Amino acid sequence: MIKKLYVADYALIDNLTLTPSSSMNIITGETGAGKSIILGALSLVMGERADTSVLRNEGRKCVIEATIDIENYNLKDFYEENDLDYENPTIIRREIAPNGKSRAFINDTPVLLDTLSSLAGHLIDIHSQHQNLSLSHHQYRTAVLDSYCGNEALIDKYRVCLSQYKMALERYNTLIEKEKSLSREDEFNRFLLEELNAAALSIGEEESTEELIERLSNAQKIKEALWESHLLFNSEKTGVIENVRKLKNELSSINRFLPSESAIDSRMENIYIELKDIAGDINSIIDDIDEDPSALSRAEERLSLIHNLYRKHSVSSIEELLEIKKRLDDDVAMLIDMDSEIKEARKIMEESLSSLKESSENLYHSRAKGAALLGKEIEDIIHILGMGSARLEVQVIHSDSFNADGGDTVNFTFCANAGSQMAALEKTASGGELSRVMMALKCVLASKAHLPTLVLDEIDTGISGEVAMKMAQLMQDMSRNMQLIVITHLPQIASRGDLHFKVYKELCDGSTYTRMRSLTETERVTEIAQMISGSDVGESAISHARELIKKQPI
Repeated sequence: MIKKLYVADYALIDNLTLTPSSSMNIITGETGAGKSIILGALSLVMGERADTSVLRNEGRKCVIEATIDIENYNLKDFYEENDLDYENPTIIRREIAPNGKSRAFINDTPVLLDTLSSLAGHLIDIHSQHQNLSLSHHQYRTAVLDSYCGNEALIDKYRVCLSQYKMALERYNTLIEKEKSLSREDEFNRFLLEELNAAALSIGEEESTEELIERLSNAQKIKEALWESHLLFNSEKTGVIENVRKLKNELSSINRFLPSESAIDSRMENIYIELKDIAGDINSIIDDIDEDPSALSRAEERLSLIHNLYRKHSVSSIEELLEIKKRLDDDVAMLIDMDSEIKEARKIMEESLSSLKESSENLYHSRAKGAALLGKEIEDIIHILGMGSARLEVQVIHSDSFNADGGDTVNFTFCANAGSQMAALEKTASGGELSRVMMALKCVLASKAHLPTLVLDEIDTGISGEVAMKMAQLMQDMSRNMQLIVITHLPQIASRGDLHFKVYKELCDGSTYTRMRSLTETERVTEIAQMISGSDVGESAISHARELIKKQPI
């Protein structure tokens, strides 16, 4: 419920504050006085996009601020989801700067325009003749029926089931495609795996094979050098070991005369032992060196195999080949296990589909039951509004499809005259008939739930006389359960308001301003009299206006 609306520097408005009542508020004014400007300001605070054309003064920002009582709208989850402070009343504000930059706020917290629009959609509903076209949209008709039936819990359950089914179906289809892909590649994968298994690769093997090839390729040269070294070490007279032994003995004989810190004797002993070890190792290596062409050939073939595998798999190391082998192992094993995994995924998918069908059926039965009642209630009201021969039915057609709002198609069929064929409401009803149907629909819904503040913009166009009186009564009945702001040109409706506001233009210092003020009882009588007779208000019009106001039910 709007407690206060503040508008500054918007179009022809310099400064305006509207404080409506909690029930039925009337806005009247001459054509061109600026009633549409008030609607435009409300639309902006609801999140409609704007540019600098809305600015009254190019040097000042435009501000529209609404203070709204949100107690009855169960919006705490919305505030938590959007990281907003839940405050009642809530203040929503829109600013358009001279540079065209737009900002939106909820309780002084900056928000995206979509967030502002989403919240305002729960709080304010602007209905004009143009909105009658909403009845041509399947989603709108379905939402109306669900609101009437109180299907919120069923809708939530259906959407959970739909989400679970979509995930299960996606999982099942992914596995099927994976199985197809693995099956197509399985034969080749097995060939590659067998080739890698046969290769029996080990980390570091490439380097050790290259070293072996280098050694075998130079076996003769290595053997000759080692044999020459053996002779130099072990010759009886000139060999290194024999000469070092003699040198060690000579020095040992005079060791007691040498400085103790030199430790020559022990150092020579160590050298002699090390040289003997080296000579022994050389002898051993000589025995192991074998000029074996077949061993060289095998080593070269092994290295060639490794390099061929590198090229085939576009890698450059044995580690990468081993990773590929593991992946191929996993793919081959996965295909073996895939059948049981697909069976399990199919079972889950079928169970979720069964739950979804059950949920869809429950939703359909609720809608079908409510459709007949809704159609009858709307029909009764449009009869009151002067369409005594009109018929209206709400039909629910069930299908096996699963959309976001269920598997049903909701249609409104209508005929205005007895004996005429029923047809789609949006195709057969005139503009005035659509207005009355929409009015009846809003009236029915108003008795079912806490609806947003409803702004009715000349929804009474095309009616008069007794029908206008009946529509006025409907609006007044609706206002007992919700806040109405009614822009009207009919005195019958204007006479039913709890508060009556007049919009008018004022010329001040050469500039035109749109003003709005709350009328006193005397001014209200005069305004309604002018709506009856025009600018020439006579005693008869005044009397008629007073009679209209007196006819309000207590």
